[in-house]
Amino acid sequence: MSPEEAREYNNILVDALNEDETAFSNDFYDFAWVPATSHNMVLGPYFYDRWDRPKLMRGWPTSGLEKWNKWLDRLSSLCNTQWREEGIYDAIMLCKSSFTCDRNLVAVGLCFWSPSTNTMKLRFGMMTPILLDLAAMAGFRPCGGEVSALSPSKCEVDFGFTKNKSYKVFMEVNAQETWPLTHKEQTTFLMIWLCKYVFCMASTQVTLEVQPLAEALAKGHRLALGPMVWAYLYRGL
Repeated sequence: MSPEEAREYNNILVDALNEDETAFSNDFYDFAWVPATSHNMVLGPYFYDRWDRPKLMRGWPTSGLEKWNKWLDRLSSLCNTQWREEGIYDAIMLCKSSFTCDRNLVAVGLCFWSPSTNTMKLRFGMMTPILLDLAAMAGFRPCGGEVSALSPSKCEVDFGFTKNKSYKVFMEVNAQETWPLTHKEQTTFLMIWLCKYVFCMASTQVTLEVQPLAEALAKGHRLALGPMVWAYLYRGL
């Protein structure tokens, strides 16, 4: 979407607000510093002055390096059946695709988002993504083993670090090309996949908090990833 098209959307939204301003809640604008008025919308001074800064969406997933794609092909040939049974195969294969971040379109969509109800407030009512949407689009299971912070989280693999590692460094240290697949290697792959492509960590680094989940998936446990991904999606919005 071009800046001209974004301005056109902005004008449409302003006209809609002028017609029925009481139908819109101020919580649309909680994430912006500008006053919440119909003529001072997010797509006004906030958007055109600050939205193009790279750090605002640094966690947006991008297509992997050539080494990552080769690694993905190798592991997918070895773990095809297991990943399909766990319901993560389709989501993992999406990593090979590149999705361009259309910031203008994202900004327009956020004008209708209400963080107080986690819904899009539209003229025909409220709308929000549900667990069945995640299951249909990415294959994340809505039911299965519970993923909870209260679950036992003893890890078997010792990566030997206490601070977060960049995706590239973590991959180069633990990825293999020809050796038989090990539990540690698959856990490494799943940790990068979870941090970069599923939870889109703002730090753009591998965090140890996902290791218990990655190890459980590496062992073939059928977990209910849908509710957890759903929660991260809402937290991000």
